[in-house]
Order: sequence, then structure tokens, then C-alpha cells
Amino acid sequence: MPISDPEGRSSLFFDNEAAASPLYLRGTFVHGLVEYAGLAPTPFRGDFSDLGEQSRYAGDWQTAWDEHWLEKGDGRSRSGEPLTVEEMLTLLSRVTDLSLSDPLWEETRQEAAVELSQWMTPACARGLLDKLLCRLDSRLFAQPTAKFRIFPMEHELSDCSDAVKPLVVDTHAGGAVINAVWKDGWNENPKNLDKLYETAEKLQAAGLHAWLYDEQVYPSGWAGGYILRDGKDHLAKNIGILRVTGQGRTRVQQTLPEKAIAFVQAAFYVNGAYDVPTAAAWTADRIDAESPAGDWELLAFYIRPCNIWPYAFATTISPPIGPREHLNFLNRDAVAAFIEGALTRVRDHRPGFGELFEAVFTDEPSLQSIYIYGDANKPSYRSVPYGDELFERYRALNGEELPPLLPYLFFGNDERARSVRIAYYRTVADLMCENFTGQVADWCHQSHVRYSGHYHSEENLYYHVGNYGDFLQVLSRADRPGFDMLCATHDRFWEKGEGVNTGASFLSGKYASSVSRMKGGNTTMVEVCPVMHDQEMKQQIEDNFMGLSTDCAFVGATHFNNYGYHFLQDPAVFRRWNDYTGRLCTMLRGARSDAQIAVYYPIADAQAAMYEPTAAMDSLTAEELMINNYLENLQYNLLLNRLDYNLVNEDAVCRGALTPEGLRCGATTYRVVLMPRVTVVPLAVMEKLRAFREAGGTVLWLDSLPQMGLTSAEHAAVRRLAAEMADGLQEFRPDNLALHAAVT
Repeated sequence: MPISDPEGRSSLFFDNEAAASPLYLRGTFVHGLVEYAGLAPTPFRGDFSDLGEQSRYAGDWQTAWDEHWLEKGDGRSRSGEPLTVEEMLTLLSRVTDLSLSDPLWEETRQEAAVELSQWMTPACARGLLDKLLCRLDSRLFAQPTAKFRIFPMEHELSDCSDAVKPLVVDTHAGGAVINAVWKDGWNENPKNLDKLYETAEKLQAAGLHAWLYDEQVYPSGWAGGYILRDGKDHLAKNIGILRVTGQGRTRVQQTLPEKAIAFVQAAFYVNGAYDVPTAAAWTADRIDAESPAGDWELLAFYIRPCNIWPYAFATTISPPIGPREHLNFLNRDAVAAFIEGALTRVRDHRPGFGELFEAVFTDEPSLQSIYIYGDANKPSYRSVPYGDELFERYRALNGEELPPLLPYLFFGNDERARSVRIAYYRTVADLMCENFTGQVADWCHQSHVRYSGHYHSEENLYYHVGNYGDFLQVLSRADRPGFDMLCATHDRFWEKGEGVNTGASFLSGKYASSVSRMKGGNTTMVEVCPVMHDQEMKQQIEDNFMGLSTDCAFVGATHFNNYGYHFLQDPAVFRRWNDYTGRLCTMLRGARSDAQIAVYYPIADAQAAMYEPTAAMDSLTAEELMINNYLENLQYNLLLNRLDYNLVNEDAVCRGALTPEGLRCGATTYRVVLMPRVTVVPLAVMEKLRAFREAGGTVLWLDSLPQMGLTSAEHAAVRRLAAEMADGLQEFRPDNLALHAAVT
């Protein structure tokens, strides 16, 4: 929310139709509130009696209801009715968190010479808003309200609600992320849930906010073991590979590897010709086959559990039903079991869940297909994700069976192999969006709360593929896209580097905030979890916390949830930190990104490069690492040269509107699209980029032109369009003045 606006802040609340109306309507004002708060219209779910799906107010009205600006008695309908002064002030107070008892409202009303019961005309509304917003923006900046301040993440707070005042209220925090205490049965214990609700009520009584943390120890998806209670197998699975080589005709017999569940495909291949299999006789638990002549290899694929958890505490957790396990996020029934155990039991404990809790925080779920620690402390590639619907969904989306194509998920790098891997990981992302993030988001909306949290290993593109299929697509279902900041010091925030927990800290924020902006809003959550270099951080604790707030805001954070909150002790430091961070969020959450540069998200290249480079199956391909490091280096140098940008994915480009100013994706309009060393681009994206160029936009192909589309049917057309746009090909270097000149 900028402190001043030469066109007048009230311009957000008016269009030609509103200005021509004899009275100022409630729906028009709510539309302006959504813009003012930095949010986007939400798909209409039919909650409002006088709104249809095609109404110009429908998406804004849905957002206002989801944000708790409207209440059952005053806002479920009547969008087409005129607005009173009192209703305008009431709605603004809910959006800003500034109590109606604050003198600002009455002082402004008297200055504008309007009565509370007065119906608003457009002229009257504009006059009042011009006076009100200038005063309001200044007040919010000087004294940030609770919703803009820091929310400490306190897992034990509900077990000692008396700590709400000293820990949250007295430190000037904005609220807290809380959960039923992790003992005595977690949220299966009604006494724990009573305490949770009492803590949320204390926060609300103090004018503060509560988010619900959804798990008993991260990562989310286990529900304290609840997912195993019904006897169904909801645990994560992947597809492993058994590889046997030999020469000449012989009988080959193999049984399932230890802990494997079932074979799903087996065949012989000669000279690496994976498109010419020789059938092998196999059943679900055994292979007994005659090999072909010559040099051959037998590739057998099997389903196996995928519950290798790299963190040391996993071996110390021993809940009543056994060790910690992973949820299969590709399976709808598995996610439904998680929701029942982690969320529904909390919601149904007492009435009023949606009035007490603002959002649900999901913490670090992932498919765990790319392990965070492999041999030599590097990412390792040993399997691909599997879910019960995977083969059927692949066939439905791609028109062919997946099992015969499984070799291409591990080996080969021709166009056929790359196309299969792209199609496979797009299928994985489709299932993740529908069965996991989509199902949780739907539950949240039905429960009148927002969906937020963050995901595992957001920083690196190869994790985006192995753990999600397509991370930005999966993240887009969140209402408050979020990221994790593990780095504990300001100085290390901007380090680059490859490896586990080293470098690229800034990238996770750019991914999450770019999703917010592609969705049309600007609300991005960060979980500050200062565990890396924490002792170093504590030597200058105030400077580092202030610096991290600045850094995270710089890469797009506009809502702060913090671990390590209790590291501080001085009330004056707490106040300074909360006010400073609150001012950042006050200004930025309602702002719109004016970056003129879009960086295309090269997920298809990363999907194509996700295959096995060596027989050891303990590393990623050099191509995969190059794609990741190239994108990191490009983003780092754009920021170093003061060139702001957002990432855009395939969907954002294809849906983007061509305007005289450029390509409008969400709420941001771009003059330049950078294509970072891409070799794979969908045909629909190529066609949109050509139209963008023809309309005056700039497309820069950095170091390569596309060589293929998503499928064989697209390849020739993609190459033809790439040749037409080849004049945009240029080398990327940090000191490349041609690049800078194109995007001043």
C-alpha cells in the first residue's frame, strides 16, 4: 500500500461502470478491497444468493468471504445493493485489522461531512476514500496492525495458554501458528483440542490471529500415525528397477527384491534399444524367462515402499503404531485419511473453527523421490514416484500405456525418451494437484480457512521434478504460497552454491512470490526457521533477524511466520522487529509487482533431463545440474544488476493477455520474456511468444533455441517457430550489456 499515489488511492475502487451508477454499490467496493489488499479474485463456489458465476463481482465476493471480511449476517448476499458509510468503514476495518474504535474513522468521516447511515454516491465515495486512504495508509505504516506483524510458530503454546500474553501479546506479535500439543494422543485427545481452542480464543480476544499447524512433527502427511489406522496402505510408493545383464540365450530367474511389493513390467533389451523390447515371462512376484541371443539386459520394474526419511530424529520417533512413515500424496484416499486425522478432527471438535483460525499451515510434504542426501552428500536418483492411479492417468492424458515405456524414465536421451519423461512428470504433477494440494485446498475453503505452508526443498529445480512433478503447478493451489528460510544470517542469504543446505536461499522466495503474482495477488508466506548457522546468528541476533526480514521481503515475502522467536528476550527488540517487519508487509502485501522481466520456468527441460546417468544410480545427470545452476546464476545476476523479475510458467504465458503495454500474467505486465537455455518448449507457448513479439514484446533466447515440443506432433512446429525468432538468441553473461540494454 504506497503511502501516496498521484492518481489517488480511490482509483482502485472505481471503473467506468461504477462512476456512471447513481449509487455506489457494495460489490464495486468489495472489488476494490481485493485490489487494495493485494489479493486476486477466487473461483466462485456459489455461496452468495444474488451472485451468479458470470457476475463481475463473483470472484471478488468469494475472496472477501474467504478472508472473513464479510460475515453471515451482513455479507452473504446484497452485492448489488448500495453501500452506506458505516458499511464502508466496517469493511475497511476488517481488511486492515484497524479497530472501529480507532479515532481515525470518526475523524475522517467528520472531515468528509458524511453520516454513518448515508447511502454513498460515486462522488461521495470517492471524496471519502481519498481522505480516508491517505490517512489510513500513514497510520498502518506508523503502527502496523496485527495481520502484518510476525506470527511465532509455537508448538507447545496450546499446552500453556497463559503464555499467550508474555510470548505473543507483550512482544507485539501479530498472532501465532499453533497446534494441539504433541503428547497424550495429540489431537485424538479431547483435552488437547479444548486447550487448542482456548488458546485460539485468547489470541482472538487480544485482537490477534491463529493459524493451525497440521501435523505432529513435520513433514505433513502422517497425521500422527492416523493414516495407518484403517488398515489401508496409504504409504508412499515408488517404482524401482532391477537390472541384469548377460550374453547369449539362457534362463533368467529373479524374485522380488527385499521389501518390494510387486513387479509391474519386465523385458529384455539388446544394445540399449529400449524401443524394441523382447518379452520376458513374469508374474507379480517372479521372473522366469528365456533371454535373447547377443548382449542383452533385463530391466524389471517393481513397486516398493518409499519411506526413507533422512533426518536423524525419524529413528527416535516411535508412535503407538510403529516408526514414522510417508504419505502417498498421489493417492486421493491416502490424502483423505490425512485430512481426516489431522484437520477434520480439529474442525469438528467445537463450533466456530473457521472464525477462530485464519489458515492451515502444511509443512514440507513431498514425494521424496529425489533424496535430499545421496552418496557423497549430493542429491541421488534411485526411483520414480508411484501412485495407484498413475498408470491409468498416464494413459488418459497421453493415449498410451506407461509400463512398456518405463525404461525411458531411467535411461536414454533421444526425443522419444525425453518426451516420455516429460509426459510422466506432468502426470505426476496432475495427480499431486488434484489429489493432494487441490483436496486440501477444497477442505480449507469448505471450512472457511485459507491454505498455506511450504514444501520440501523448494530451492532447486531438480527437486521440483522428483518431489512434485512440477513444483509451481502444485504450489499454485495454495491461497498463501509459501517458502522456508533456513539460513539464519543475513550475510549468508545471498550465497550461491550446489549441495545440501548450501546456496540458493533466495530462490525459494522468488518461486513462491512468483506463484502469488501469477495468481493475481501478492500475499506470500515465509517460514523463517533459523537452523543453519544459528550460533553465528545469535552473535548479532537483532541485526540478523532484521536483515532476514529485509531479505525475505526483497524476494517477495509479505507474511512472516517465525521459529526462533524465543531467541530474543528484550521487549524493545521484539517491538522494533515486529514494527519493522509489519511496515514491510503493510507496504508490500497490497502492492503490485512492476517487474518488466519474466523469466520462463524451464520445468520441461528439467523433466526431460531426469534420468539415470550411471549404473550406480547415485546421482543426477550433468544436464539436470546444469539447468538448475544456470537458472540460479541467471536470477542471481538479474538481482545483482538491479533488474527485478518474476518467474512465469507455461500456464501463465498461455493464459496471459496481450496488451499495448506487454504480456499481462496475473497482475503483472511484462515487456521482456527471458528463456533460460531452454531446449523444450510447448507449442502453445511458442505460439504465444510469437504473438507477443509481433505485438512489440521482446523474447530473449539465452544460449539456445528450442529443439522440441512436448510430443512428436509438436517438434517440427516448435523448431520452425524457433527459427523465426532466432534473432532473439544471445549469450548470457553477467556483464552482457546487450541483455541489460534490452530491459532497462
